[in-house]
Amino acid sequence: MKKPAATVAVHPLHAWREELGLSRAELARKAGVNAAVVESLENGDAAFTSCDKAMYLARALGVETDTLIQALIDFNEGERS
Repeated sequence: MKKPAATVAVHPLHAWREELGLSRAELARKAGVNAAVVESLENGDAAFTSCDKAMYLARALGVETDTLIQALIDFNEGERS
């Protein structure tokens, strides 16, 4: 799966989830995390509190954990500039 386009300020987690046609609840269930975690991450209200959550979400999205984390770093840096 390719990295979400950087031209639109859409959270990468949201972009990958939408690309797979998953709701927040479906992604959360697939990753084994609470749906509130997905919502908080996508809204920018929270960051990963554990490597496990990043790993589970990346696996559920079909991307490498480091790819997900780097996309989030890039997104957050873009938000600040």
